[in-house]
Amino acid sequence: MLATIAMNGAKFYNQVNINKNNEPNLAFLSYATFNSAGGKPVQLVLEAIEKFNEINVNNYHFDGPLQFDAAINSSVYTKKSDKKLEQEFNVLVFPDLNSGNISYKVANQLANVEFYGPFVIGTEKLICDLSRSAKTNEIKTTLAIIDQFLSK
Repeated sequence: MLATIAMNGAKFYNQVNINKNNEPNLAFLSYATFNSAGGKPVQLVLEAIEKFNEINVNNYHFDGPLQFDAAINSSVYTKKSDKKLEQEFNVLVFPDLNSGNISYKVANQLANVEFYGPFVIGTEKLICDLSRSAKTNEIKTTLAIIDQFLSK
């Protein structure tokens, strides 16, 4: 299921991406970066990555499992992986709904970052679940994204 969610995320990125020069680059998030730790949650992410590799007919770039800091900071990525990041990650694949929801609300409240959506993708129609704490601009931009999505 996580591999399908990741694929839907990559396709959605392509549909609403304003800068068409950037292709989706997915980071499969975990509490481990590559083989730094084990456990069932890491194993589930590894299985999702394996399945994503099988269904990735568009050859989207992806990597993982990655801790959040390695996914959003290229110098941390290089330090933890001994590889150079060719393209910044622009699609974050959270391992479950709890961690994704908690993370976006933490960033929204502590860093005053605007968020759009969240969007439920992979269904017949696009679904949006606006937070009750969404600001006016976040709502307007979310509606603009939905409009752009529906016009394609």
